[in-house]
Formats: sequence, C-alpha cells, structure tokens
Amino acid sequence: MANEKKAASRVPMITASRIGWTKDRIQKLVLDDKDSIHNLFHVVGSASQAIVKNSDDFKDRESIEFRGSFLAVDAETGEQFKSGKLYLPSLVEAELAAQVQQNGLVEITLTVQAEYSQKAPASYSYGVESYAKEDNTAFESQMQKIPGLGDLLKLEAPAGEKADAPKGGKGGKKGGKK
Repeated sequence: MANEKKAASRVPMITASRIGWTKDRIQKLVLDDKDSIHNLFHVVGSASQAIVKNSDDFKDRESIEFRGSFLAVDAETGEQFKSGKLYLPSLVEAELAAQVQQNGLVEITLTVQAEYSQKAPASYSYGVESYAKEDNTAFESQMQKIPGLGDLLKLEAPAGEKADAPKGGKGGKKGGKK
C-alpha cells in the first residue's frame, strides 16, 4: 500500500492560489532565486467553453474561466487537483479562449511558471510554457504578404539555440529557453 497513488483532490476551480501557490509562497520562491524561472504547476485537460468573468476583487477587470475537465499537478510536491473550471495567467487566456471559440474543444498541456520581476507590484510575473502543438496555419496567408518572410521561415534555427524544457519544480535559469 505504500506505493499506492493518492487520488487527486477535487477543487471548485484550478487557480494558482486554490492549489496552494499563494502570493506569499510565490514571492518567497522567486526572491530566494531571482535568476531562475520557477515551475509552479502543470495543467492538462480539455476546454470546451471559455467564459468571460468580471473580477469580484478588482473593478473593471475581467478574466476567462475555462470549462471542461482539468488536472493540475503541483511542480514541487506532485500533489494533484481536479476541477471542471480553470483560470490561467492573462498572457495565455485570450489566445486559448479564441481557440475554444474557433474549434469548440481545445486540449491544454502547459506549465504555469513565475519569475522575479523588479517592476511587478508582487515582485514576480507569470509565464506559461505550452507543450501543445502550435497551429499557425491561420497566419500563413498573412505572412506571405511580407517580402522575404517566407524564405526566412524555411530556414532552420542555428544548432544549440533551443534549450530543453526545465525539469522538476525549480524550472531553469533565465535566458536558457528563449
């Protein structure tokens, strides 16, 4: 029984704070190591709806609630959480919402990250690393209108330019993934 895996905890919605990544916990992590990008949690699932919600805490702010089936895994502890609702950092939510609207169902496979940011009020900013296949076909006809861009896109990136995704809970050093 020692090897038995604990079932995922059910939560009303998956957000950083709902699964234990409070502002204080994230601040401590990024302030202890200002040079790294820190993996907070991983999310997998399928979104079938994207609903704009007004913020209860901030006037004139909105966020997007994804509905579907989601599993989040804390990158530090391995603890798992399940929910039918998901909230993601704003830098990715609009793009995913557009995909849900266009396709009806979108698979989500990503890692939510944080890194130190001197200019941010909370001392950190969120990042997202997606593992889903990128579909840029919608941009192809527009890219063809830019002289020389088609030839540039056919070139392969120089060797060594792409770093492997960081593993574990700590993430990787800044600059290694860009």
